[in-house]
Amino acid sequence: MKIENKIPTKNYNVSSESDSQLFLRYVWFFVFIILWLYIFFISLSHIVVYFVSVEDEKKWLTPLWGAFELSDLPEPFAERYSSSEYTVLLADMDGMENAFADLWGQVYITQELLDGISYIQELDFIVGHELGHIENRDVLKWLVSDMPLAVILSIFGWDYGSTLFTGLLSNNYSKLGETHADRYALDFTYELNGHVWCALDFFSKKNTLGDNILEVFSTHPMTDIRIQRAISYADKMWYEQWECTPISL
Repeated sequence: MKIENKIPTKNYNVSSESDSQLFLRYVWFFVFIILWLYIFFISLSHIVVYFVSVEDEKKWLTPLWGAFELSDLPEPFAERYSSSEYTVLLADMDGMENAFADLWGQVYITQELLDGISYIQELDFIVGHELGHIENRDVLKWLVSDMPLAVILSIFGWDYGSTLFTGLLSNNYSKLGETHADRYALDFTYELNGHVWCALDFFSKKNTLGDNILEVFSTHPMTDIRIQRAISYADKMWYEQWECTPISL
């Protein structure tokens, strides 16, 4: 009896997908997992802030004391913000123009930033913006939403900060927090002055072409959009515009 070897018409041991299709499948799976984890941690962060007060943060977490030299604001400003339950301090950061809040409920303003401000309403807006971050618990939300994902990715050899997809996710979430903080800042400025005129002058001076082009990679909204949103909010709230108050140091 003659036995003939049959040649299979289909190779069952080799995937019919090309290498590029297989790669794209893995990429989409990775993107889906990262997106799901990010949404999960963002949702978790909004739950955590209901159970962790600012006072708890002060007990459990280390403030930024010692990271740079701190001093009190000049007397007129220190008195101006003394009614706030949070502390506003002057920070020496080697020529850096910056303002930020930390987990301890502290607001830091650098001397360089203070030197670039012309009107008291500008300073009120900047301080109010950082107070808005504290009230909205943005720093704690960032830690809960971003840090676990950064650790998970680092285990697999991915740098969270340099990953374009995760960076864009984090940046868009941060921009939402910035918009809320700007609205809080306008409310704060109006409370202190009875108007919001000149509150946005500092940002108008920083409204450069480069800033707007790089907006997609930034944690802050485009300066021009940020100004327009703030103006729209002020109009909606019927905030009046009076004469600006020059700063004198």
